Amino acid sequence: MLENSVTWLAFCISSQFTKSIVHIFPSAGSIAAPYQVRFSLTLLRTGERPRTIMADGVKLGQPDGFRFDQVFPESANISTPQAVLLEVSTAQAKVDLSTSDCVIEFASQNSSIKYRPQRLVEEVVSLAPFIAYRNSELITSIVTVNAMDAVTRFSIQRMVEEGEVTSDKYWELVNFEVPAHGILEYQLSDLPYMKQKKVIESGQAGLFLKSGCIGVTHYLINREIKTHRLVSVTNLCGVA
Repeated sequence: MLENSVTWLAFCISSQFTKSIVHIFPSAGSIAAPYQVRFSLTLLRTGERPRTIMADGVKLGQPDGFRFDQVFPESANISTPQAVLLEVSTAQAKVDLSTSDCVIEFASQNSSIKYRPQRLVEEVVSLAPFIAYRNSELITSIVTVNAMDAVTRFSIQRMVEEGEVTSDKYWELVNFEVPAHGILEYQLSDLPYMKQKKVIESGQAGLFLKSGCIGVTHYLINREIKTHRLVSVTNLCGVA
C-alpha cells in the first residue's frame, strides 16, 4: 500500500549547551525526480493547541535539516525534553514515501548524539525490556511522548524473582499517566526498587516497560551525572 505521508513521534532538547537538529530524508524508492514535498514540525505542549510550522524547500531525494530552536524560538534554552511530531507528505498520488527517514541530532560543543524517532504506525509494543543504570556515572530516564488527544497510561515492571509468591510473571513497580499532547520524563533512580542493595551493588537492573497505546512512544535516555550531558537515546518501541 502506498504511503503518501509518514509521521514520526520525537523529542528535542534545546538547552544552553545542547541544540537539536532535525534531519529529514524524503525518499520514494526508485523515483529520482526532485519533486517538492511537504514537511511539517508540530510542537506538542500540555494544555496548549499544537503549533505547526511548514518547512520550505524540502524536495524528494534531497536530505535537509532544521534547527529546532530556530523553528520554535520559544523553545530555546529549555533543558527538559520537548515533544514534536514530524511529518513528510506529498500530493502526488503515485508517490510512496514509506522509504523516507528521519534522524534527530543532539549537538553540543564536545559531542553529537543521534537517534531515529519512532514512526506513527498502527501497532503497539506490549512489553519492552531495557536496562536501567544506577552508578556514579549515569542517570537513566524514560521519556514518553503522547501525541493522542487523551491521557495515556503505562507502567514499569520487573520479572518475578525465584522465591517470590505471585501468580504473575512480572511485578509492577510504578505506573504513570501522560496528559494529551504531553511528554513525561521519569528518572529511574527514583524507583524504590533501584535503591535495593542488590541493584546498587550491580549498578544496573533489568526492567520492562508495559504500554499498549497507539500514538505513544517511549525512549530510554542516559545522561552523565556530573554534567547532565546526553550519552545515549534508545527507542523502546522498536526500530523505526
